[in-house]
Amino acid sequence: MQNLRIKSREDNNLIAYGRGAKAIALAAKEEGIEITDQEAQAIITAIFIMYPGLLPFFDEYKRRAVSRTKRPAPRWICGALGRYRRFATTDEDKVKGDIERQAQNFPMQNLIADVVSLAVAELYNYPRDEVDFALCLQVHDAVISIVRDDCVARYVDEVLPACMVDAVPIYPTYADGSPQGTGPYYLSISTELCTHWGVTPLPALLAKRGIPVKYAGWHEHAGGLVHPEAYPSKVWKNGMLQEL
Repeated sequence: MQNLRIKSREDNNLIAYGRGAKAIALAAKEEGIEITDQEAQAIITAIFIMYPGLLPFFDEYKRRAVSRTKRPAPRWICGALGRYRRFATTDEDKVKGDIERQAQNFPMQNLIADVVSLAVAELYNYPRDEVDFALCLQVHDAVISIVRDDCVARYVDEVLPACMVDAVPIYPTYADGSPQGTGPYYLSISTELCTHWGVTPLPALLAKRGIPVKYAGWHEHAGGLVHPEAYPSKVWKNGMLQEL
């Protein structure tokens, strides 16, 4: 089973949502990462310093969604692939804040949604005469497929890049949908190979089924094979999992 993800890290997503340091610190703690509100704020500050264009970028979308001056806002924005988002007018400050957060998050969420939709269409129409696979499910920015054992390598190395990367060029636009004149750009993908939902196969099973271990995320280390995400602090050696 291939679990294909085009996904940003959660802390960056929260910044795009307009979340503050407290919310980001809480989200990190839910993932098992203990950081203080002050440390979370330092991360936010560092990101905006590293990418000085972010704040003007967010402000452009917020200004089009909500009017904070006597000048009326257009109350609509357009994504890079042509999808529009319209906003209601309001005099309530809380509602205006909610709309601004939705507007500044729109270019990322909308772009990912549209890219994945186009990629799924490409996968659906891909010829099955040489690479046998079936689409199972789309979960947000992930596409789950069932792939025949002897087709895994070609599916990962050929089909996915062709359908999920090369077939979906991105040309950046401004908030009104007008082109910036740059591009094309392409999103990257990562894959997870599982026998069942969330279950990473061990090297012995992969060898039995003729699937190279690299496609399941295993790589050589300490005279054996390791998989830091699925089996942290473990090494596959002499046909069994051992402590590193």
